[in-house]
Amino acid sequence: MTTAPETPPNPFIAAAQSRRGLLALFGLIEILIGAACFGLLCVMLIMWVFASRLPPEQAPTLGTTNLVLSALLYAGSAAFFVVMGVGTIYARRWARAIMLIVAWPWLLNMVAFLIFMVVMLRPLMAQIQDAAGAPVSPAILIAIPLGLCFFLTILPLALIVFYTRPGVRHVFETTDLQPCWTDGRPPSVLAMALIMWIGAAGCLAGVFYGAFALFGTMLIGAPAVVASLVAAGVCAWLGLALYRMSFAGWWANLGFAVLLHLSWWMTLSRLGLEGILGTAQHDPERMRALRQTGLTALFESPWLVLLSALIWVGVMVALKRHFRTGYPPSRSEGRPSPIHRSPAA
Repeated sequence: MTTAPETPPNPFIAAAQSRRGLLALFGLIEILIGAACFGLLCVMLIMWVFASRLPPEQAPTLGTTNLVLSALLYAGSAAFFVVMGVGTIYARRWARAIMLIVAWPWLLNMVAFLIFMVVMLRPLMAQIQDAAGAPVSPAILIAIPLGLCFFLTILPLALIVFYTRPGVRHVFETTDLQPCWTDGRPPSVLAMALIMWIGAAGCLAGVFYGAFALFGTMLIGAPAVVASLVAAGVCAWLGLALYRMSFAGWWANLGFAVLLHLSWWMTLSRLGLEGILGTAQHDPERMRALRQTGLTALFESPWLVLLSALIWVGVMVALKRHFRTGYPPSRSEGRPSPIHRSPAA
């Protein structure tokens, strides 16, 4: 009795399984990043508990506001990476879209920070040696921060290379066939909407500090809390308007960009960076350290405000082409657009 020949393995199935394995690997990496953020949160809280039990003359200065904001930042980062990791493992299209949106500015910021580190390395080394009172090994001063920055630069680069691979994109597109909240929105529009929502969360910092800068004036106490809540609400609405691809929302975001940079320039011109941070944090030692680094002149430069304004307004002008149609494009021709509104005039 003869046996039937074995069917050769399908190369397409093997390739698909290999890509699903990559999804599981990168999803696990993202979950581990979230676990690392949670670990940093635990270490910070443990240090705060031990410091709070020391006598007042021995305890280091720990600002409660900074501690709370740092804890929220670490907790939010941990939750974000865990959710993105699970979404990647299950090949959800929104996970790929959001991680690409986050990875690109992450990479650009780290490259800019590396350039800044190289430029400022010599004066920073001199200041550290003066503060230590004895020569410090240049290898230690260079290896630790540059090594960490290099790792934090390679990580988003690896995520971008992974998520932009055609085969990986095909797995996401063919696995997740259900309607997704990112459908019908270009990545650039989604990115600006997320920036506005993150800005809304950042405005809430004024509630903790009890200070809010507005057109050259520092609001203190209850007015600052109210202004922070209003600014957070405005930023959240602007992000929602971009997400809905509202033409009126595009104009509102353009006007907000102009007003934001006008307020920034007026505040820096009248109060200076030290006046703003001194009112918000009440930390003379930190102000003195910031002054010694020489960074105040950089951040107070009107050219920095102008550059930021040109970039923000330029991005909004480039996005305008996505807001001219009455219905934003859906993910496929057979799927209706999730947005229903009248065509823009």
